[in-house]
Amino acid sequence: MHILIIRSYHFMPERNSLLGIFQFHQASALIRNGCKIGLISNPMLYLPFRKSSEKLQLGKVIERDFGFPVLEYNGYNFFPKLRGLQRILLSGYGNHLFKVYCKKYGKPDILHAHNARSSGVLASQLKKNHSIPYGITEHSTAYATGWVNKIEFPFLKNTYQHADFRIFVSPELGNTIETLFGKDVIRPWVYIPNILDHLFENADLHPPLSKPRFTFLVVANLIERKGLIELLSAFKILIEDGNDCSLHIIGNGPQEETLKKKAVDTGIEDRVSFLGKILREQILREMQTCDVYLQPSYYETFGVAIIEALSCGKPVIATSSGGPNNIVNQDNGILIPPVDISALADAMRKMKDQIRQFNPIKIREQCISLYGEKAVTESLIKIYKEV
Repeated sequence: MHILIIRSYHFMPERNSLLGIFQFHQASALIRNGCKIGLISNPMLYLPFRKSSEKLQLGKVIERDFGFPVLEYNGYNFFPKLRGLQRILLSGYGNHLFKVYCKKYGKPDILHAHNARSSGVLASQLKKNHSIPYGITEHSTAYATGWVNKIEFPFLKNTYQHADFRIFVSPELGNTIETLFGKDVIRPWVYIPNILDHLFENADLHPPLSKPRFTFLVVANLIERKGLIELLSAFKILIEDGNDCSLHIIGNGPQEETLKKKAVDTGIEDRVSFLGKILREQILREMQTCDVYLQPSYYETFGVAIIEALSCGKPVIATSSGGPNNIVNQDNGILIPPVDISALADAMRKMKDQIRQFNPIKIREQCISLYGEKAVTESLIKIYKEV
């Protein structure tokens, strides 16, 4: 089967290689399981007088190789305040990109849009114009956080309604969107989680190391909704209670300086390590050598870092913030309410005291059985064949 993935926005750009990482892992796994894969990145719009337009190569189709062809197109935004006309521009640019792809790689059997906004809208137009079935995998937090403009609802409703399959990366996200658009529009839909990175699935279960301190780890963009301010407050309580612990924070973002200042102001800077943006292999190493993984987010549609930690046999403390609700259970961790500093501190204290109650081998095996390549690709290929 020839599957063309359609993604909104840039795909794994140099400035942030994590953008599109979910689609990369899924595409790579599908190729290993016999599918032909291509990807087009639904175009971004830039003002004609933007100074960096030459670097962005505006108006040109750019192709890159990730083990499968990736075509992108950056277009001019001549109507920055008129969303209706912007939609027409995106449609024209996206259709052009599709035609360039087909001319070089042939017409795909199925279009698989990741997120209904932009990508799904383009897929529905391509189905109408070229008689190719399409489906949607929805990841976006925008629905639960209220970021979707009501003006978009008719287009999104039409996109969902005419899709040949609808996949949500967590049951909570599926229920949220079903509430917004109605059962008659969204059903039937299926839950298929994000896939575990091949790097983590194939890694050995690392034996416990002798470390000077019990170590908690979090991997996140340093933004408000990740709950890291609350995490530092909870960690301070833990330290004040006499627990000899360390906290490692991987990631970068606009809250970085605020978080570092809070660590200094609360007197815990010697126990908190900000590791910044590091390579995937280094993240794996940190997860293999930590004691407990933390995910204190306000809201998550899934929680890829959680399953990566579980694949390393590590128990998890996560907030009941959407996606984690369906991942974390009594055998692999503790769920707590979001934005509850006291509950987070209590969970960290409990985990430190009772860490031996969690079986690393069982945690890893359960993770791979649910989120590993075999489980996810079999579900996807079954849907593709039905379509």
